[in-house]
Order: sequence, then structure tokens, then C-alpha cells
Amino acid sequence: MAITAATFKRDRFTWVVYVLLGFFALIQSSLGPIMPYLREELDLSYTVGGMHVSAFAIGMVIASLTAARLTAKWGRRLLFWGGALGMVAGGAFISIGLIAPVTIFGAFLMGYLGSYLIVTIQAVLSDWHGIFRATALTEANIMASILAAISPVIVAFGATTPLTWRLIYIIAGLFWVMLYITQRSVPIPRSKQTQPENKEESGHLPRIFWLVWLVLSIGVAIEWSMIAWTADYLTTAANVTTESASAMVGIVLGAMVVGRVIASALTRKFSSRVLMWLAIATMGIGFPLLISQISEATTVIGLFLCGTGIANMFPLGLAIASDIGSEFPDLASSRISLAAGLAILLAPQLLGSLADQIGITAAYGYIGLLWVLFAATYAFAFVLNRPR
Repeated sequence: MAITAATFKRDRFTWVVYVLLGFFALIQSSLGPIMPYLREELDLSYTVGGMHVSAFAIGMVIASLTAARLTAKWGRRLLFWGGALGMVAGGAFISIGLIAPVTIFGAFLMGYLGSYLIVTIQAVLSDWHGIFRATALTEANIMASILAAISPVIVAFGATTPLTWRLIYIIAGLFWVMLYITQRSVPIPRSKQTQPENKEESGHLPRIFWLVWLVLSIGVAIEWSMIAWTADYLTTAANVTTESASAMVGIVLGAMVVGRVIASALTRKFSSRVLMWLAIATMGIGFPLLISQISEATTVIGLFLCGTGIANMFPLGLAIASDIGSEFPDLASSRISLAAGLAILLAPQLLGSLADQIGITAAYGYIGLLWVLFAATYAFAFVLNRPR
């Protein structure tokens, strides 16, 4: 199951793509940290505050359904740079909005136009690095994890300055300008289509792709459910303070960086198909420790193992799906974004509704059932997609 020992090269284009994926993660991850400040300023309820994340996810879903067609019509360069600029514009609407409809529209704009950036990034890395797409995609997600972790720090720091929490969007806007001025000449590789363009638009992806698509959806659902509800679970079930619970969620985010660094190295020796089992096993060990409530130490170890495991469910699944859909990279990437958008839109909200009915302690346990579903679905896909 080892892969060939050729040379993986990080050229200038690769670094620009890595940085822009980090840029996306920085802005995407700001929605949670800014919400207490935004709710206080605009006197928003929790429900209306939550609509911002929902609007972002809806934007992702809509963009994913149109990205392949727009890429064929306008090209990758416009969606690459324009998508990044769209996220800045969305941040501007949130920053200047005095009523909820304006700020919710800003979140929608972030998700909608930002998804064109994500679709392009996934497709170009898959095209450009070929058999090393798993390494490139995992490394890109390391950058995303790091900047996602920095985002709440910038928001918190900005709140202590005259620029307020809006500092995060000011930095993002200035960063886009600097990057565009210095890197706009970097060539964006054209799609390596092996079929006519009309086939790309007709959606002729292999059937096995859709099974892996389902695996990706479940993986994103697990990741976002844990990030959204772990703090509430810990305050209720483990009787820790709100501040301590929030800090312990940081363990998950930190572990995701560690997990992706490890996976990036391993992808040079082992296939994504094999490494996915390691990710599944790691979370399979960590989640029972997390909910066992034996001690604070087991909770921390469980959080770390869960973060390490879920860190690579999406990047490795993305590499597998991109490999299967390599003849239609832009279409495959857009459909992968659809999986992520739907999972982000539905999973945390459904778990929250379940928690209202049966309590957060019991509802949180359903993440374990999602893990079982993820493992079973991936096992089925693994068997069907064995190299002949």
C-alpha cells in the first residue's frame, strides 16, 4: 500500500494556494468568535445569531451547485481571486451592518463567493500534484488549521482596541490586497480535462465517487458537531467552568494541526485509503475516553485523540474523492464542497435540536453513532474501490 517515492515539490503557486486556503479558514472561523460581540451590539437572540452560520452554509451549497459550470465559462483565475475578494466583501457587510439582515447577508456572501475559492483550490492542487494530491491537500489543511486557531485570538485582541472585533476583517482585507498585488502574476493551472467539456457539466462522475461523497459528508458532520457542542457538553457532563470548557475545545483544534502534520508526512509513504483507517481508529479510541468521565486526564486525552482523528477525515477523503473524480476535477471539487456545505448546515443544528429534547449529554453521544456510520460507509467504499 506504499506509494511511489517520487519528488513532491512546493513551488510558488503551491505556497500561494496554501496561504489562500489559510485565508479562507481565518475568515470562516471568525463567525463563532465574533458572535457574542455582534449579538450584544445588535441585540440579537441566539437563534438569529445562529442564522449567520446557516447563511454561510447555504452560500456554500448554492456555490457548489454552480462552480463547475462557472469555472468552464469564466476560468479558474476569476473564481480563485474573486472568491477570496468575496470573503473580504462579506466581512465588510458584517462589520458595517447595523441590522441583522445585513450581517446575515454578509455571512451568506462569505460562504457563497468563498466556496468558489475553495472549489478552485481543491481542483488545482489535485491537478497540479497528481499522485501527491493527498500530501498537497493535507499540507494545505495544516495551514487552514493554524489560521483557524489564530482567528479567535485576533478577534479577542481586536475587541480590546478601538478597532473592536472588526480588526479580523480589516486584516483580511489588507492581506488580500497585499497578496493580489504581489502574487497575481502566478499562473493558475488550467483544468486537466480528459473528457469533453459538456460531459463535465452533465455530472458523469463514477458511482463510487458518491459513496465517498457520503463518507465526506459524515466526516464533516462529526467535525462540526464536535466543535459546536463540545464546550456545552463539558460544562454539563463534566462539570467544568465555561472558560475551562472553551479552553478544552482548543485541545481539539490543536490536535487537528498535529494530526494533519503527521498525516502529511505519512501520505508520502502510504495511500490515503490506508491512512483513513488510522484516522478512524484514532477517533474510535478517543471518543469513548472523552465520554467515559473517568477523570479529567482521560477527558483531555480523549479530546486530543478525537481531534487528531477527525483532522484527517476530510483531507484524506478529499484526496480519495479527487483521485476518483480526476477526469472531472472542477465538478468533483464542487460536489465535495456541496457535501461540506450540507453537513455544516444540518449536523450541528440537528444535534442542537436533539439536545433540546433529550439533553446535551445524551445527544452528544450520537456523535459516536456518526463515527460508526462513517467507519461502516468507508469500509463499504474501501471494498468497492480496491485496486484491481
